[in-house]
Amino acid sequence: MHYGFFDGATAGQNPGPIGIGFCIYQDKKEIAIGAGPSGFGTNNEAEYYALVWLLECAVELGIKEITILGDSQLIIRQVNGVWKASDKFENVLTSINELIKHFDFIAFEWVPRGKNRRADALSKRGLALEDKKIYIKSGAKVDSHTPSPACGVSGALSKKQSGDDIDAHQLSTEVRVGKKYAVIIDSGGNQFLIDFRLGRCSCGVQNCEHFGLIGWEDGQLKSA
Repeated sequence: MHYGFFDGATAGQNPGPIGIGFCIYQDKKEIAIGAGPSGFGTNNEAEYYALVWLLECAVELGIKEITILGDSQLIIRQVNGVWKASDKFENVLTSINELIKHFDFIAFEWVPRGKNRRADALSKRGLALEDKKIYIKSGAKVDSHTPSPACGVSGALSKKQSGDDIDAHQLSTEVRVGKKYAVIIDSGGNQFLIDFRLGRCSCGVQNCEHFGLIGWEDGQLKSA
């Protein structure tokens, strides 16, 4: 079984510039990540765009069974048909339903924000990138890189980054969160310690970007 996490973010204001991100796991191993900008819009639009991108990538990887997880109850409930979506999202929901047809099994589940930190960090990283980047990790099973006309996929993997690509490595930031501390390990192997009690990061910069990677808002860690 595969698991895919997605998230979207806006920069500074809502609506605002959009960043989107996703990650896919197989047998608890991360096999693909993506991050990049996606125009201008609202938080809800950002979430939807991230979900579509995740589904496109999963289709092109040949994945047939997947559970999709996101921290937006609105998006998850609308996709599951529990809540009615506004006419504004009619086209994107049509695209999602077409993509769903390519899976033998697919489920959409809500998770607390604290369990979606990887995708959240990737969406924020996407705000700083000039274009979308996808990194397929070594060992991932890729059946095809050819877009499927049936689902309208426009080449989610056509700009796939290799393991030697610097932009791919820039996406690979590891985040470890404990009860009192968090450890950030960037792509260069540099480690940063965040002390929750003091609200400080070892990098020495006040309110640095590392706090955003762990879901730190208004002086506390958001776990839900």
